[in-house]
Amino acid sequence: MKTLYGAIAVMFAALGASSAGVALAEETCDAFSVGVASSMQRVRPNGDEYGPFPRRGVSAQGVSLRLAINEWESVQICVKPTGGDLHKVRVVVDGDLTREGEGVFASSNITCSVVGYVNVTNKPPYRYGFTTKSDNPAGYYRATAPHRGGWWPDPILDFLGEADVKKGVSQSFWVRVHCPHDQSAGTYRGALIVSAENMLLPVETVVERVNRLLKGWGAFYSVGYPSRVFRKVNHYVLKRMARFLNRKSQRYYRLKFADTYYGEMTHYGLYRLAWADVRRARD
Repeated sequence: MKTLYGAIAVMFAALGASSAGVALAEETCDAFSVGVASSMQRVRPNGDEYGPFPRRGVSAQGVSLRLAINEWESVQICVKPTGGDLHKVRVVVDGDLTREGEGVFASSNITCSVVGYVNVTNKPPYRYGFTTKSDNPAGYYRATAPHRGGWWPDPILDFLGEADVKKGVSQSFWVRVHCPHDQSAGTYRGALIVSAENMLLPVETVVERVNRLLKGWGAFYSVGYPSRVFRKVNHYVLKRMARFLNRKSQRYYRLKFADTYYGEMTHYGLYRLAWADVRRARD
């Protein structure tokens, strides 16, 4: 992505964590699908032709915004259940955004709010319409639109961090990004996580976070002869990961890549504390 001098390009490189994985592009996971809409688009809960659920998914490059110093930009993240009802759906920023080299875009500059809906029942006293193509010299004409009542998006509920989403309807989340006056120009990348109650993160994401903790913990406690303690920690971590896999599948987990949990987690890249490796990294 090309960045102009004095401008900030913000990119959310990954989005949509659920019990079934990460929902990217126009893919859907077992629990919900994720769509992206601009701040100018109206997305109705029922997703009819006047406010459809966005076809645009999260591309492989992520969701991107461009903004200048002291500017605000927004994007909508729309969540729609593909199974049953969802409870306590949230969209959160996974830590600060970073760029290549030095530089951090603080997550405190990003807010994720629930979009509220208003039930329109009365017909307005004025006419309103839309522009459509025509064969006349102007190339278009103004058509009168029929009254469309029902639920329409309107308020941004900053005081709500989560929402329940029923089967068959969608819920929009308003992601607002502010660029501070002292922010350095650059392309900053981070992640937005979409989650719901009792929805577990993908195995790869959990392994990545556990590995980061283990490597830092091992480097800090590598003084002396910690091999015996390392073995106990490795056993405990493997036991907890096996429990996580069973919870994730909601039944006894069927091994896919090996005959043991040790081999299964080795396939996923789970880091194992070893004094020789820690010592080598420290030296």
